[in-house]
Amino acid sequence: MGLAIFLLVERISIRERLAQGLRRIVEGASGLLSDVATGLLAWVRSTTLSDLVAYGLILAVVVLVLWRQRQRLTTSPRHTSLVCPECGSPLHRIHRHWPDRLAALYVPVRRYQCKNQECLWRGLRVHRSRHQ
Repeated sequence: MGLAIFLLVERISIRERLAQGLRRIVEGASGLLSDVATGLLAWVRSTTLSDLVAYGLILAVVVLVLWRQRQRLTTSPRHTSLVCPECGSPLHRIHRHWPDRLAALYVPVRRYQCKNQECLWRGLRVHRSRHQ
């Protein structure tokens, strides 16, 4: 009720204020994009062919290292076995947390808990696909 009375009494043009705010946001975003494009263009102009080759080699090495690390994680019995690393009991799946889902973008992981009531270990195991 108070808001309704305020809107009737006050002489502020909400539509104009919203339009001005939106205009400022759009102008700021376009200025930012323009600055980024200008900086990127300046970087491209100042980059030599040897720099581009070096960047390509560095990228290739990083990709190969990540690929090899992923291969090792997905094939290692230490990370894929479904037995508790603490007591050797079988594990059962439990719900994942958001960091687990983030890690699963790189390596397919599932969260498990030990079935042994005295141990109750919880952790991640790498999920082995049936298609391997």
